[in-house]
Amino acid sequence: MSNFKFMLIGWLLVSFAIAQDRGQPRKVEQPEILKTFVQFNASRLEAELATLIQKRAETPANDLPYQELRIDLRILQRWLIQQLLKPTPYSDTQAVIWLRQKDLSDLIITVDGFAAGKSGEAPTRKQSDAMTAIHKMTFDLKPIDGIAALDAMLTPLRSSLLFAMGDQTGKSVDMRPAPVKNTQVVEAPDKPVEQPQTLDQLSTGITRLTVSIPLRQQLLSSVAATRQAEGDEQAAMLDMLRSAYELASALQSNIGVDAASRPVIEAQLGEAVSLFSDPRLREAAESRMKNLAQYRQLAGRVSSLVLAPEIVRALAPAFAYARAHPEASAKVLQTIEAFSDIESQVLSLKPPAAAASDHAHRQAEAQFKQLLNLRAGFIEDAEKMSGSGKGTSTADDLSQRVDSMRTTIASLNILKRHPQTMATLLELKPRPFGALERRVTQSLVKMSDDDAARSFIADLDRIAGTWTMAQKALEAPVDPQIVEKYAATNWQAFEARFRQVVTDSVNVAASTGKVDVSKIESLDRLVAMIQRLRTLANLDSRLQVEAGVNRWADCSINNEKLTKLLDGYRTDFAAIVKETLQGGGDEKEASRLADRYRGLFTTLDAISTATDASQQLPQGPLGQVARFTTPSDKAPYRSIRYLSLMTDLIDLTRMSTTPDPDAINRLETEMLDRLNK
Repeated sequence: MSNFKFMLIGWLLVSFAIAQDRGQPRKVEQPEILKTFVQFNASRLEAELATLIQKRAETPANDLPYQELRIDLRILQRWLIQQLLKPTPYSDTQAVIWLRQKDLSDLIITVDGFAAGKSGEAPTRKQSDAMTAIHKMTFDLKPIDGIAALDAMLTPLRSSLLFAMGDQTGKSVDMRPAPVKNTQVVEAPDKPVEQPQTLDQLSTGITRLTVSIPLRQQLLSSVAATRQAEGDEQAAMLDMLRSAYELASALQSNIGVDAASRPVIEAQLGEAVSLFSDPRLREAAESRMKNLAQYRQLAGRVSSLVLAPEIVRALAPAFAYARAHPEASAKVLQTIEAFSDIESQVLSLKPPAAAASDHAHRQAEAQFKQLLNLRAGFIEDAEKMSGSGKGTSTADDLSQRVDSMRTTIASLNILKRHPQTMATLLELKPRPFGALERRVTQSLVKMSDDDAARSFIADLDRIAGTWTMAQKALEAPVDPQIVEKYAATNWQAFEARFRQVVTDSVNVAASTGKVDVSKIESLDRLVAMIQRLRTLANLDSRLQVEAGVNRWADCSINNEKLTKLLDGYRTDFAAIVKETLQGGGDEKEASRLADRYRGLFTTLDAISTATDASQQLPQGPLGQVARFTTPSDKAPYRSIRYLSLMTDLIDLTRMSTTPDPDAINRLETEMLDRLNK
């Protein structure tokens, strides 16, 4: 066999192996740091247990129950730690086990101190019974099969642990604040659930319908037949009658139909209703109703339009065209819906009042007249859609009218703001003196017919708007420590860069009649960065309160871990800020950074909003026991539990004797990707 054949066979085998590998989901391995943690701490606990067991013989009788409690809790913790490697890596079950073993570790330290303070003092009967219950439970430790199974084992321990430590009630609250709704979001009141119409309501409505006599008679016959039916048969006939009545109501209002198509649809609907009355012809009836489904959808969309009745009637040929041409239906309806949105803006506009510039006023008048002509042209085009041949309109004609209306409305709004735009820009004292005013006047004169002139006026409007926005953003400086912490610069650098870019942009516009759009985009990026700094400042200040968060059964994050966690973000964000302040910057890079950390910041914000409520949770031994025994099955804050697990694993990896940067990077990538999902 030739070398070429060997190479070909080898290539095919490799390709097949790769294809097979791609077809199989990659198994997620347990992180090495977790394996090391389990091995080390299981061994540590076994050594501690050996020491405590060896001291049994020399322990006084009064102290022996406390000694056994210390042994039992360590056996329980060893069991929990051994369960860490059994769930799916990074799952909620693993996160809950991680948090509970940490809680128990803290509780063991407290119990050790409690036992030392009780030296020589025999436990009460209630304490003794509780310790016996805990001791018995440690002989029945089973593998954990999900969070519910873990809750079933730990939650009943709450009263025993509290009694054992001298509490008289054996009760405590769950250590979890109630989820806080985002106060920034105004929630609409729940809409009442619309009940389906009863047969009597349908009968009354059908009697009042202004449709063809045959259709109304057929609907009334169906009402009578439905009254005679029973059980499932009656339910099926009632559903059909509701659908038929909905279509008939739309036809009555001439929604989406013209004079030619309405009788055809009424006849089809009448046939469907009559066929449905015979169980042997249900399939034929359903087929006709299916053919009418397009009209039903069309009628629903038309009903939702915010248009005057006379406008809807004028657009009837376009609706008929959409029904008759399924391939163009979506575009026609979307264009009409866009026209409906624009119509509300048109009706709210008033003829332009006299402006500071005569040229601006005359241009605004011309644009307003053009808008009214475009609106009338849209309706005229819609009326011509039902015909054929020369003079017939198409979906593209409607779309072009809508696009032109949008452009004209944008120009009107720019002209409305023009006096303020010029006042804002002239405050910057553009050079050469008087050049900007001359170029603006020339552009206003040519604005209707010259795209370049229209773009020049629009770009000046954008510069003024961005500068106004920037001034508002700069009025209240962000905490200098936050600016230094996250942007590695000072507030004055932002102020200086803003003024420099705006002044340069206006001077170039005055001297050349052109606007560098990239400069405006850099201003937009700077405004976005200031907004991000304000968000960071708010988040940073709210996360400074550690005590309450550390009482929470779902959260083990503190400020030290948070600082390390955000090191990568700070470095990348500061680099983008520096580049932008120097006149560069990449919007895509800034967006990528924001997207990468989006889930993390959302989770941190959820932590911060619950911080105040967390501070109301109990402290001390009562809080420790409650935290350890708080159930977590189907509980909120899953992403926070996950983040707590990941920050601890990353922290442990950093603190290992030989930190592995690749391992840290893998854990951080896993964390950020999963939080985004």
